[in-house]
Amino acid sequence: MMCSLFHYGLRARDADTTLNFYTRVLGMRVDETRPNVRVTGYWLRAALPGSPPAIHVFTGEYARAHPSDAEVPGGSGAVHHMSLYCTEFRAMRQKLAEHGLPWEGGVAPGGRQWIIFVYDPNGVMLELTFDGTVEEGPPPEIAPENAHVPGQPFHAFDAARYAAFAS
Repeated sequence: MMCSLFHYGLRARDADTTLNFYTRVLGMRVDETRPNVRVTGYWLRAALPGSPPAIHVFTGEYARAHPSDAEVPGGSGAVHHMSLYCTEFRAMRQKLAEHGLPWEGGVAPGGRQWIIFVYDPNGVMLELTFDGTVEEGPPPEIAPENAHVPGQPFHAFDAARYAAFAS
């Protein structure tokens, strides 16, 4: 079940300009709790003590939409993904299987967050984020064909898989 917006991922054309805008204009802070992942970038959070990271900024090669792209997309194309805080990880995984929707996922470093990546019918990548400390059971086993590898491209969007949702 989806509970709230968790964060969104932003592709930065210029890391310093993006950082300076969000920190100088909006007063955001770099979140130092970002785990050591292979994806270049940084997390930004509100200046309020204890606020969670709200924007995950991707820089360098990972900011491009596809490895073959020469440029980082602008406008709405700069949004890499939307992360939604959810509950009931295993039930969500079952629903995706029942609808034949491909997904990738894993357990974030430290094991506290369990993650599923799936497209919406518009081709927007969603990161469904679950708090592993409140989910039932041990961390999930992820089959190799469903394992998300940070820094690697997500599978291609296939609009035909969503035809059943039209009625």
